[in-house]
Amino acid sequence: MLTECLLTIIVQLAQQNEALRKEVMQLKERIKELEGKLSKNSGNSHKPPSTDGLNKKQKTQSLRQRSGRSVGGQPGHVGNTLSKSATPDIIERHSVVECENCHADLSLQTTEDIESRQVFDIPPLKIQVTEHQAERKTCACGHKNAAKFPDHVKSSLGYGPGMKSLAVYMMIYQLLPYDRCEEFFRDIFQAGPCCGTLQNILAECHTNLKPVEEQIKLQIQQAAIAHFDETGIRVDKKLYWLHSAGTNQHTVYTAHEKRGKVAMDKAGILSGFKGRAIHDHWKSYFEYTGCRHGLCNAHHLRELIFIEEYEQADWAALMKDFLRKMNKSKQEQQKVSESYSLEVLESYQQTYDAILNKGESFYEDKQVTSSQEIEGPKKRGKKKQPKGKNLLDRLTGWAQETLAFMYNFMVPFDNNSGERDIRMAKVRLKISGCFRTLEGAQYFCRIRGYVSTARKQGVNVLEALRAIFLNQNAIPSLVGAG
Repeated sequence: MLTECLLTIIVQLAQQNEALRKEVMQLKERIKELEGKLSKNSGNSHKPPSTDGLNKKQKTQSLRQRSGRSVGGQPGHVGNTLSKSATPDIIERHSVVECENCHADLSLQTTEDIESRQVFDIPPLKIQVTEHQAERKTCACGHKNAAKFPDHVKSSLGYGPGMKSLAVYMMIYQLLPYDRCEEFFRDIFQAGPCCGTLQNILAECHTNLKPVEEQIKLQIQQAAIAHFDETGIRVDKKLYWLHSAGTNQHTVYTAHEKRGKVAMDKAGILSGFKGRAIHDHWKSYFEYTGCRHGLCNAHHLRELIFIEEYEQADWAALMKDFLRKMNKSKQEQQKVSESYSLEVLESYQQTYDAILNKGESFYEDKQVTSSQEIEGPKKRGKKKQPKGKNLLDRLTGWAQETLAFMYNFMVPFDNNSGERDIRMAKVRLKISGCFRTLEGAQYFCRIRGYVSTARKQGVNVLEALRAIFLNQNAIPSLVGAG
């Protein structure tokens, strides 16, 4: 009887021990997962730098490598310093009237020499009022004739293209909210448009830019390489998405409540794009099969850094070093040739494949080890993979898109151009907050795309905006727009 009781207790204890071991394993996995989330920052993941917080324990690891050049201006760098003007606007003569030593009168003595110093300053600013007068005359035939006002003079009182372009510049390029823009004009010019007028100015600019935006979209669609990205914005207290499409010459922004293909179709670029689209691995981009794709390796490098740190995966370190080496090698090769030889390409491809095989072996060994541990209750659905395995599968399944920069030197290594285009949206949110209406977000997107296009082509932004209010074209690549 005692023996049976002991056996029963032993069996119960074994079952409890088994259950506890399973629970411990589950908790360890959960702790590891949470530690992984905490260890992510802007240097090893897609998280923006703003999420790193103010109390950083260590400096964010940069993806940039040392160039070997000394700090400061490089040979051939054109300085941007003041130089004396041969035709100064104002000359102030400072006379010698008496001797500093004996106080003798020198006012009538001939000047022997002059030392000149020039001060570059801004004169007092004021609004210039121009009155337009249209003559009226009655012909002998009885017909009454009236001179026509310029197109931009539309009412008895109104602001001119200079004021309007400056207002748009401050709100769209310098990202000031309405109230601060109104304060700017009152502080600088002692007068200026109120918030309601500023909104009307933006609306006018937005309307005038419609044909220009269509021309910019067409230019991007016809490009061989284009960059695409998206980021979240707040519109009327709701999450919207700001989508960008651009080249090294043109930029278009679109605001939409969706992030995926519906929004991309609404933007109207990818649906007709035939070149190579550079982007991150957001799956909606791959639904466009009419173009080729190229993946951002800066994203890959950040993920590889995390996998190397978090999973202690040696394959991730090898792949990270390989991609960096390839990028540097390409930059050197571009100085002497437009492509690699077939032998070099085959060698690099073999190295890439070998690293992927090493990664597969790493996770196979890891799976064998984990299967020897106490397994928890069976879960339905696809088994969750380590983050490193997900990345490895992407690098394997999309190897051609990952290494596109290696096979075609026109293809960039990363999507930094697209990220630069989209970055200002976050700066705008910090300065001005959210968009109160979708209409306001649409104003911002169209005008900012035009401003970005002007900047990329070296056109003065104020002059480009002024041209819009005068129904003129200031950007050479947009001939026929407007």
